[in-house]
Amino acid sequence: MRKVIGFFDIIIFALALTVFTFIMIMSNSVLSAKYLNKVIKDEGIFRTINDEVKNNIKSSIGSTLSNYPGVVLNTSEMIDYVLTEDVLEKEFTYVVDNLFKTGKLVVDPTILTKGYRENFSNYLKSKNINIPDKLQNEITDLMANNSEGKIEVKEFNENFSDYFITLRNYVSNIKMISISIVIILFALTMILAKEKIKLVYKPLILASINLFAIGASTTLIDTLMKNTSSIPIELEKIILSIKNDLFGEFIKYGIIFVVIAVALIIIRIVLKKKEQKVNNYT
Repeated sequence: MRKVIGFFDIIIFALALTVFTFIMIMSNSVLSAKYLNKVIKDEGIFRTINDEVKNNIKSSIGSTLSNYPGVVLNTSEMIDYVLTEDVLEKEFTYVVDNLFKTGKLVVDPTILTKGYRENFSNYLKSKNINIPDKLQNEITDLMANNSEGKIEVKEFNENFSDYFITLRNYVSNIKMISISIVIILFALTMILAKEKIKLVYKPLILASINLFAIGASTTLIDTLMKNTSSIPIELEKIILSIKNDLFGEFIKYGIIFVVIAVALIIIRIVLKKKEQKVNNYT
């Protein structure tokens, strides 16, 4: 009976450890708003979008200013002052946070408009320039509309909300189940198993192999990216950054499990030698 329990204990224990670690890693990465906001910032997405918008609107702003003959603005200087990365960061933070709250990818253009208008107003004050409010609104609306167009979330279908919320619920449930299984099996091991250390280090080794395999499988994303030409470069940067982080996390926890397993094996060997010495004396 103990052998049967021991065998299934090892297999299920290893699977539960693997699932729990997998869910934990995913919860702290792709299913974390804080993590995604950090990746977007670290990959320079705000700078990339800003540079594209600056190039797109220079001629448009020039055309707009031509309708106001008495207004003189240093267009390049004004654009650099108004189009700041912190405004885009606020917009992206809203998009990501809203995704995790409602499951919907939605852009709030008022964040961009308000931020650019504040920057434009500060620029005009710093230069002691007075221009009509209508012109201010036209320029900032132009900037906001161009920036909004670069945040490509409208292409996602309406079912994305349901899929995302369902995924989060599944992950939450699986996480609780795997934690329960690990606790129950660990308790059974401590109560029923004769060689307790043996039934702990073996699941750790199996779990580490699983994690190494999962980590290696993330490299398939590179192949997928090469064969997909329709993904925007900004999104591709984010996906590859997440892939690298996931690879590192799976390998890290696999190594941790191996180190713990080796430590338990050494402890088991030492205890056996002590036990043999005691038996020899008796």
